[in-house]
Amino acid sequence: MKQRGAVCARLIDQRHHLPHAVGALADRQARGQRTDAHFTAGLGRTPLTVLSYLAWIGGRSLQKAIQLILRRRPATLPAWEAHRGCRENPANRHRCPIEQRAHELSQARPPGQSDQEADWLQPQTGVIRSVLTAIDSPADAIVG
Repeated sequence: MKQRGAVCARLIDQRHHLPHAVGALADRQARGQRTDAHFTAGLGRTPLTVLSYLAWIGGRSLQKAIQLILRRRPATLPAWEAHRGCRENPANRHRCPIEQRAHELSQARPPGQSDQEADWLQPQTGVIRSVLTAIDSPADAIVG
């Protein structure tokens, strides 16, 4: 039981700090600064930060981001729950514009070619990207 509580606390901590870590990485990249990711065991913050950066800022699908990380570090296992949980906060805060854009995307598709998941993820990722790159403290904007 103690172990489960420790794991849960670690996920909450990662979820809380993830926006700041991704925002800091995005800021360094935007300024053309070289950044290296150092994975110790590949089970914690670094793979989670790299995964989230690639998906939210880099515009890669979650699957492509995971494939890229696993090609470089096969034993990596990011905290998926922290990544998913961190997405929920801005998605809930900015639900109306996300829904509106998702509707626009679905209406632009030819009849019979709907892709609800893609139509939702694209505007959701765009909102997260704009929140993380537009403010000084991404953690304050996403984790309330």
